[in-house]
Amino acid sequence: MAAPHLLSVSLLPCMWRQWLGISCPICGLQRSLLLLFHGRVGYALLQWPPMAVVIPIAVWLLALVVAHKTHRATQVRWPWVVLLATLVANMAYQNIINPSF
Repeated sequence: MAAPHLLSVSLLPCMWRQWLGISCPICGLQRSLLLLFHGRVGYALLQWPPMAVVIPIAVWLLALVVAHKTHRATQVRWPWVVLLATLVANMAYQNIINPSF
């Protein structure tokens, strides 16, 4: 992984990993956001691949809320299903297929 100087800052510990010993559904998100905020989009996606799905849906839902269509954001169910499925798939990948991730 390039840009190690960006990842040398102190990040919050993962309580899920400390308590259960397995990766959480959003494991890698802090490092990925840090890389994204520094303009390293490719490295951010490598660090936490679900970002490619989660960020566009989150922006769309936030736009609904900002546009004062709060009720619409809670009525639309497919984004929540996609987000949940993405996080579950990421957790399965990290813990079953690639446990060293």
